[in-house]
Amino acid sequence: MWSISALAEEFGVDRRTVKRRVEGIPPAGETNGYPAWHLRDVALAVMGTQVADDPEGYDPDKLHPTDRLSQYRAEREKIKWAAEQRISIPAPEVERVVASAFQSLSQGSTRSPTYWRTIALSAPRKSTARSRLSTESVRVSISSSPSSAT
Repeated sequence: MWSISALAEEFGVDRRTVKRRVEGIPPAGETNGYPAWHLRDVALAVMGTQVADDPEGYDPDKLHPTDRLSQYRAEREKIKWAAEQRISIPAPEVERVVASAFQSLSQGSTRSPTYWRTIALSAPRKSTARSRLSTESVRVSISSSPSSAT
């Protein structure tokens, strides 16, 4: 069992803060004549809920302004680091590479644009936005290819 002083030392919080936070919790017994609690009974009251316990309930916009600024700076640095490590790739670079790939495909094709339009239009339809987007990309790529002008 833990006294107020022991709880304060364990959690790194002032004794007065611990005393105020455990006021409504009945002690489980006594230690050297002072009230004492089981750690599991008072840990949440002393420390409050932790962000790791409820990640969906965490809203940085509800933080104190200085903490919010620190949070957003940390997120910005995390994004920069991910880009430097090539963990995430910037959208313009992805768009450039995909456009280049479509252009290479359309230029290297010996089939006529009409053939590719027929294939794209007769392909089985999926009900996802991704498949509609890729079909539209093929149509745009084929219709804008240099070989379609011939």
